[in-house]
Amino acid sequence: MSSNDPTLKDDASNNNNHDQTPTYKTYLCDPTSLYYDDYFCYSDDRTNLCLSRLKDITTLPVKIFNGLENIITLDLGEIGLTKLESGIFDGLSKLTQLFLNHNRLVTLPSGIFKELHSLKELYLNDNEFTSLESDIFSSLTNLTTLNISANKLLALPNTIFKDSRLLQELDLSKNGLTSLESDIFSGLSCLLRLYISENKLSSLPKTIFNGIKSLEWLYLRSNKLKTLETDIFSGLSCLSKLDISANKLLSLPKAIFNGMESLEWLYLESNKLKSLETDIFSGLPKLMYVNLFDNKLILPNPIFNRTKNLQSLILSSNKIESLTADFLNGMTHVTSLHLANNRLSFLPKTIFHRLVNLDRLALNLNKLKSLDAEIFTGLSRLKYLFINNNELSTLPDTIFHDTKSLELLSLDSNKLKILTPDIFNGLPCLRILHINNNELVSLPKTIFKELKFLTSLSLHSNKLFSLEADTFIGLSELKSLSISNNELSTLPKDIFRYNSTAAIKTTTTTTTTNRAPGPERIEIA
Repeated sequence: MSSNDPTLKDDASNNNNHDQTPTYKTYLCDPTSLYYDDYFCYSDDRTNLCLSRLKDITTLPVKIFNGLENIITLDLGEIGLTKLESGIFDGLSKLTQLFLNHNRLVTLPSGIFKELHSLKELYLNDNEFTSLESDIFSSLTNLTTLNISANKLLALPNTIFKDSRLLQELDLSKNGLTSLESDIFSGLSCLLRLYISENKLSSLPKTIFNGIKSLEWLYLRSNKLKTLETDIFSGLSCLSKLDISANKLLSLPKAIFNGMESLEWLYLESNKLKSLETDIFSGLPKLMYVNLFDNKLILPNPIFNRTKNLQSLILSSNKIESLTADFLNGMTHVTSLHLANNRLSFLPKTIFHRLVNLDRLALNLNKLKSLDAEIFTGLSRLKYLFINNNELSTLPDTIFHDTKSLELLSLDSNKLKILTPDIFNGLPCLRILHINNNELVSLPKTIFKELKFLTSLSLHSNKLFSLEADTFIGLSELKSLSISNNELSTLPKDIFRYNSTAAIKTTTTTTTTNRAPGPERIEIA
């Protein structure tokens, strides 16, 4: 701060005059002051003060809040603070919210919060703290929310939270924590949400969560955990959300989730799991969401048969080569199923038959060579179906007859050589259809006749030699049509005649040698 700062002169003059003590008016209500805030000074509200409009203020005068005994909320976030004067918050006994986030604070003076007995929320996140004193929060006995994420903390004193017994939310994420003491959370019986993600934890003490039985959310994402003790979550009967994703877990103990009858959301993606015990999820009656994306799972046996309330299951990007017909039995509430990017070459024809509520199904990026005509039987609520990037050369004529709610169908990047005239019949809701990057030589002229609401059709990168004049007849809602990169030499004159009132705008692209230019996009106003 400059030596010419008028507030410093005010401080000096006031210090020489023992009859006057600087107050908030000295700094906030003097138009010549660096901290002048006309809104606050002329407002009837003296309970909320936000100084976030200030920038590059490395420190604040120790008496700047003097006289604001009734202030409730104080926002000092994002102003550039590098240090705080000892005693700066003295007298603010009614303060309930304090924001010190997104500054450059490295340390906190001892006892800086000693008079903030009413404080409930403290935000210290996004600073540069490397350590905190063990008693720094000892006076904050009413604290319910504490955020010290995104700092440079390598360790925490074992007793740092011992006096904050009313804490409900604690965020320790995005630091450099390499270990935590076994009883660091002991006594936090009111804690509901705990975030420890994005640290460097390679292990956790077996009893670390024993004292926080009310916990509802626990985030351990993006650490370096390789193993977890069998009883690590024992007693967390209220936990509804658990995130252990992006660690280095090779396996999970069979009974690791025992007693977690309230668990609804489970994130296990981006680990190195190779297998899971058959009954590992059997004691989770409320489980709705499981994400196992990006592991090394094979899963030869059914492990979800007892998860009756499961709604979303993500198994994409694993090493699953086959699934048994009963693998998904009992999952009647599932709406979203992701099996993409595995090694599936075959699917039992009845594997999806009981998934009557399925809304989204991803089978793309596998090695499927064929599909049974009844594979999608009973999926009357299915809206999004991805079968692209497989090795399909043909499709049964009636394969989509039960998927009457289908809105998006992706068949691109297969080896399809022919499609039957009626294959898309009975799909009145279909809006997006991708058949590009296949080996189609021709199309039946009535193949799209029932797709009245189709808005996007991709046929590019096939081997189409010709198209019938009526190929696209009736597609009055079509906005985008891609037929580039085919073998088309001519197009029928009226091929894009949708109806008498449609305004058609075409954009063409130059094709490769010996190929005539063709419309790539048709926009209908």
